[in-house]
Amino acid sequence: MIRTSLIVILVLVPCFYIFGQNVTVHGRAPGFTGKHVYLNCYSDYLSQAYKKLDYAIIDTAGNFSLNANLDKITETFIQIQDKSGVLYLDPETSDYYIYFPSLEQQDYYNGKSVQLVMDSLDKNDINTLIIDYQQRLNHFLHVGPYDASNDTTWNLARIILSPEGLEEIRKFEAACNAEYSNVEHPFFLDYVNYSIAGYEQFAGGLDNINHNKKWIYSKYILDKDILYNNPNYMYFLFEFYEKPFNMLGRTNFVALEELVNDYASYGLLLNLIRSEYLLQDPQISELILIKGIMEEYHSGRYYKENLIHILDSVHLSSPFEQNKKLANKQCFEFGIIFIPPVYSSNILTNKTFVITGTLENYSRQDLINL
Repeated sequence: MIRTSLIVILVLVPCFYIFGQNVTVHGRAPGFTGKHVYLNCYSDYLSQAYKKLDYAIIDTAGNFSLNANLDKITETFIQIQDKSGVLYLDPETSDYYIYFPSLEQQDYYNGKSVQLVMDSLDKNDINTLIIDYQQRLNHFLHVGPYDASNDTTWNLARIILSPEGLEEIRKFEAACNAEYSNVEHPFFLDYVNYSIAGYEQFAGGLDNINHNKKWIYSKYILDKDILYNNPNYMYFLFEFYEKPFNMLGRTNFVALEELVNDYASYGLLLNLIRSEYLLQDPQISELILIKGIMEEYHSGRYYKENLIHILDSVHLSSPFEQNKKLANKQCFEFGIIFIPPVYSSNILTNKTFVITGTLENYSRQDLINL
């Protein structure tokens, strides 16, 4: 009997972990009675494809309720017609109460984006913290230090274009560190950290960009976890590795075309990308490989079938679960499950290929298997 009970407990514990916690959004939108309201999130920050979590019809009193089962903090979007507002849902908070402003309340709208009104939030709720930080950031970017009131200066231009810009952003970073020193909320602290990193990488004038690149890599990327679920981390990372296939230089860029178009080789392509100093981390280099394929898929420079084959190889061979999921999902978004790659005739015989000065011999079968 004891043995049976133990087995039941061991089976149930993983189930609770897998299914997460239920979170309910209680909403009011009296200006949109009878309309559909949706609770969406990004399926991932690379493709930014929407994923529908729940939907409802707003009743005659203007009320609605939406539910989601979550195991981590998630950036969601409350959407009515073509208007939407951001709401972060924390599985540790079971209920959220929001008001969706009517179209006549124009102060809450910026184009199709709407500022949701949130009620009964704790001071340490992720939404409360992010709203506070965004207000400080907006003031800093438009005006300057938080105690300044001169609203005639566009501080962002000074941060990016002037040599003093790097010092400006670091002062803001220090002020944020002091302001949030008592906050114990990893998601929020990462949100702030990588928001600042996004501006820091471009700060201090054009002469500082190359120096900034290595410093930023060391400070924010090297030996750090990849935060797939944190929007500011992912936006920072994708800006840092903008157009990654172009980062490899002219010589390797030509080699890259050959690796894709002649060999469709995931292994060789990954090795080539990792020859770049800023892409030596195996998990990041693979993630950026996926990003590069997404950016180049419609460029006409590469065989689409081969790009699909490489993505499929990531899905099958990657040791990193999140990268496997991204690659597999992107294959389906391209509308293809699998198409055999196109090989040029020059791989019918053994060939020596040069990768960053290292000679490596591969037979046709080796290249197909990679």
